Amino acid sequence: MRIKEEFVKTELGDSAILVPVGAADDEFHGVIRLNETAAFLVDQLRQNVTEEDLVLALLNEYDVERSVAEKNIRAVLDSLRKVKALEE
Repeated sequence: MRIKEEFVKTELGDSAILVPVGAADDEFHGVIRLNETAAFLVDQLRQNVTEEDLVLALLNEYDVERSVAEKNIRAVLDSLRKVKALEE
């Protein structure tokens, strides 16, 4: 899976947001605020990765238990799926 190219991550001060552009803007009107973990995962999703790849990347980057990492990844992926931001 990967994030669609029509969703662009940008920084606003200390915050990161995901903005739909082009055709994606026709379906989803708004922006997605990203916390630090979600922004990291969006960066990982710029390339084609599996959910397990995301888990390993998160475990490597942060001091977090695997179960917590998996739960957070599922939440982020569910949010991205709701706005049709993922290519699967």
